[in-house]
Amino acid sequence: MPELELSVVLPVFNEAEGIARFLVDLRVTLDSLHVPYEIIVVDDGSTDQTVKEVLASDWPAVRLVLLNRNVGHQTALDAGTDCAAGRWIVTMDGDGQHPPESLPHMYEAALNQHVDVVYAISDSRVGQSRAKRFFALNYYRMMRFLSDSDIEDSQADFRLISRRVADEVRGVKGDRVMRLLLPTMGYASCIVPYTMRERIAGRGRFGVGRQFRLTWTSIVGFSAKPLKLMALLALSVTAAALFWIAYVLLTFLLGNVLPGWTSVITAVLILGSFLLLGQAMLGFYVAALFDMTKGNPRYSIRRIIGARDD
Repeated sequence: MPELELSVVLPVFNEAEGIARFLVDLRVTLDSLHVPYEIIVVDDGSTDQTVKEVLASDWPAVRLVLLNRNVGHQTALDAGTDCAAGRWIVTMDGDGQHPPESLPHMYEAALNQHVDVVYAISDSRVGQSRAKRFFALNYYRMMRFLSDSDIEDSQADFRLISRRVADEVRGVKGDRVMRLLLPTMGYASCIVPYTMRERIAGRGRFGVGRQFRLTWTSIVGFSAKPLKLMALLALSVTAAALFWIAYVLLTFLLGNVLPGWTSVITAVLILGSFLLLGQAMLGFYVAALFDMTKGNPRYSIRRIIGARDD
């Protein structure tokens, strides 16, 4: 059994304005648990003074993992989880929207209900635009349909997992979208509600581009249903084409020759578009398989600064 009871993983990127205050609040909460713990701050290639602010903390439990380059929030979470040594591992954002006061409730729920995963589900979306709330709601609806998994709404990256779950997840190849991967693993779980807070400082960086990237990574990584839908669409288009050919032959035999090329070129463009769309869809899946086959590291750690390594 690991000596540490709890590991808290915080991926950060340009959070210099608020990270020091957040660490103070987090320390008060974790000290109240009276269990051995560590804090793993994963710097995802920050270009401001985030690293300096973390190093200025006098908290001995803090370990700073410096990545060689910016790899994105999800991969930074994986890097921190892989470095964690605790019996239980909590992942949360370092911008203050995930309240540290929820950690004791999550830890107690795991122990009392004998579960391996505790999801912290927000009952509000403070500070989020209408467009972002619309994306989040429809993202989970779409992924429930495509993956046939029981995925809760608002199931972001604030969660607690056991050591055996973390060890199994580490062996998963390719992109790990944990909010989708964990429900498919079948471990016993429970939900702890929390109220999302305003960011301590700065602004959110999960824009439209990152939302689209997360959506596409989730689709390609967790569902083959788009390929099946494309096959169904191809059958439908083929059936329509056969009816069209029958109609053209019938009009020819009756002496009613079609007057122009508009109908023909329209049919060619429609069929061509579906073919290109199907090839593009297949190409994305092949590209994902190619990345997994290469086996290149998803992240590279430049340095780890912390008491345990010293």
